[in-house]
Amino acid sequence: MTMIDPMSVCSLYLFEPFPSSTNGLGLVGTGFIVANNGTNYLITNWHVLSGRDWPNTNSEDPKGSFPKNVVIFFNSKTLGKWSPIPEPLYDTNGVPLWLEHNTGGTNIDVVALPLTFQSDSAQIYPLDLHLADIDMRLSPAMSVSIIGFPGNLSKPEEFPIWKTGNIASEPGIDYDNKPIILAGVVVRKGMSGSPVIARAMGGYTDKSGNRHITVGNTDDFIGVFSAYQVDNEIAIIWKAKVISEILENGHRGTLITKQ
Repeated sequence: MTMIDPMSVCSLYLFEPFPSSTNGLGLVGTGFIVANNGTNYLITNWHVLSGRDWPNTNSEDPKGSFPKNVVIFFNSKTLGKWSPIPEPLYDTNGVPLWLEHNTGGTNIDVVALPLTFQSDSAQIYPLDLHLADIDMRLSPAMSVSIIGFPGNLSKPEEFPIWKTGNIASEPGIDYDNKPIILAGVVVRKGMSGSPVIARAMGGYTDKSGNRHITVGNTDDFIGVFSAYQVDNEIAIIWKAKVISEILENGHRGTLITKQ
């Protein structure tokens, strides 16, 4: 029997074709699903769905076009097979369908796209947001894993790649006055939007200093990988709490006319 890690089926390959392309060019990214009040949402980065650099908002397409749909490669009913399903990114008036943080998508690079598809072939494995409530003490140098699809290595019909590094900032403090944690790990394009976890094996220490012995793994959902500082080999991770804030108080995406 082949064992697949539950987090490996949460992370999903995303592809967004450029309307200007005639040879299938587009953006590659990563996302995952969360369930809230009966609706499934795709969680990924603002820059992934908008097709714009973050935070300067320039088009990532050399010809200046922007994706109109995102193709989500869901797991099929048979694990190890995939079901690509397109989701629209804009309504008939050209307004983004995704939800942004109430401070705006150019401020916090995380969005939630409500899913509308109907399919008998896809199997959804939502990431449990309660994993962000695990009472695990986080500290600098602690291991974290970014689970996604580096474009130079991954294919749509494959499970994600785990890139593991270490927390590089004080996790209890918002880096640069933003809800961000830094990690020292080498990441590649295509992993934007990946879920990030801290995994403790056999036990963990809680925030009060008590030791908990467990059977198997305990996963603490840290947040969403967004960007990579190449010179410093530092990954920028938006804290998990921004997802709950978007789902509770977010607003429809803002249409940006700048090309």
